[in-house]
Amino acid sequence: MECIAKVAKDNGSMIIGVIPTKLEERGRTSDLVDVTFRTDNLSDRKDVMLNESDVAVACREEWAHWMRFFM
Repeated sequence: MECIAKVAKDNGSMIIGVIPTKLEERGRTSDLVDVTFRTDNLSDRKDVMLNESDVAVACREEWAHWMRFFM
């Protein structure tokens, strides 16, 4: 997700981070985020992502790994 966020940011997009409490407590956040939504759990995170996004991109982990070579 970080590599996709970086390409989007480099091309002028606003990056929204939807971060569950547990990840934030572990310091697993990105410096690229412009707007942060904090959620209690993953279910809440999915709801916020769907409500706040203009576009959603879903890909398998293997594809995300290979995509970074083409961006």
